[in-house]
Amino acid sequence: MAQTTHKAGNSYEHLVKRVQEIISSPRSQLEHQVTISKTSHESAQDWDRLLEEINDADGVTLSRLQDGSAHIAWFVEKDDNAV
Repeated sequence: MAQTTHKAGNSYEHLVKRVQEIISSPRSQLEHQVTISKTSHESAQDWDRLLEEINDADGVTLSRLQDGSAHIAWFVEKDDNAV
């Protein structure tokens, strides 16, 4: 049973890592938005959990799309001291 829990935790961690890489991409950072999709090997429970956590983050807007993907946009406050 502990191994099943570990595996479930691992699957969620892999999903989080994959989505973090997408969000961290130069294009996503430039546009402050991204559309992500669940892959066939990822569990619906992990996917829903991740989307709930993203939706709860401050400054982030998440929209679930009809095809099951999700559009994420975030607001980045402009630094007045930036050159």
